[in-house]
Amino acid sequence: MTLPDEHQVTAAERIAKWAEKTSPGLSSVFKVTRAMGTGKSTVLFLAQAEIQRCGLVPIFLSGAMNDTDSAAVTLAGIVDQLVFNGLADRDGLSFWNPHKPWREKFSSITEALERHANRIVLVCDEPPTWYTADEVLLGSCPGSHARAVADWASTGTKCRRVISGYLLGDDVQRQWVGIRKVPI
Repeated sequence: MTLPDEHQVTAAERIAKWAEKTSPGLSSVFKVTRAMGTGKSTVLFLAQAEIQRCGLVPIFLSGAMNDTDSAAVTLAGIVDQLVFNGLADRDGLSFWNPHKPWREKFSSITEALERHANRIVLVCDEPPTWYTADEVLLGSCPGSHARAVADWASTGTKCRRVISGYLLGDDVQRQWVGIRKVPI
């Protein structure tokens, strides 16, 4: 395991300062972008700790890359983090109820996040990789749910967001963070 370098630590600190100064809103997005393998995910993990030190609650969102059901995995992770941080009651969210439709589960989770948008910073690791394009064309398969979660995380919430990778939609303010390029 390699230790984070000074550029990654500095980037994480810069992200936390941005989160601390920025009000929640649809355009509250900090974008972390560089080539694959340059440490974007490492910066996100470091940023979580820095964001927490600022008194905010980082909620890490990640989906299994190109998995057919990454929406369920991503939402389950959100629920666990909300409960862990005392921001939701597991029984109060309909996510675990097998008789509830997916849309209702998704809504109960997004509503819980929005209620605490002033405290939460969503840390999203490459949302466009959470679904595969071919499955999305089918419309009712799990891939379309993953696309809905990725779209929401990128552009549909007022929670502050730190997003790595390219971003869905062009209507958000972007801040770029420098990460050292890794020689190939």
